[in-house]
Amino acid sequence: MCSPMLDDVLARQVANTIVFDPCCMLQHLLPKGVEREAVSWFSNIYPKTTQVDWPYARPVSIIQRPGETVYVPNGWWHAVLNLNLTIAVTHNYVSRANFSSAWRHTCKGRPKMSVKWLAALRQQRPELAAIAEAIEKQGDKALSHSSSSSSS
Repeated sequence: MCSPMLDDVLARQVANTIVFDPCCMLQHLLPKGVEREAVSWFSNIYPKTTQVDWPYARPVSIIQRPGETVYVPNGWWHAVLNLNLTIAVTHNYVSRANFSSAWRHTCKGRPKMSVKWLAALRQQRPELAAIAEAIEKQGDKALSHSSSSSSS
């Protein structure tokens, strides 16, 4: 649920987006036993975050209306609950500044896609391909492309 950038631009009618500053640790926002689906989080965790005795960072709640765009900065945890029939377009932004982090995250979570991405980088952005290959040479086990369990 953590995205370098969330950019909802199309036919979203009404959505409730909750955003947390990166200082709020994920284990407080997504404790063991809570599903990673937004509806589960909104049902089980969100009510706790609004209580007076919630000891961690408070959420920023955004009601997004038609035509509005929500930008979620890199590293800010967020959850979106569509309040009615919705179409959304999201975009994850990767720049040279956050490439290493995005590369590690992609290799770990979407190894098949990272293989395709590396092939494209070799042709279009060889300097970034070199960075990706250097990260892999460091021996980071999280970067193994041999997993076939993650979809591309």
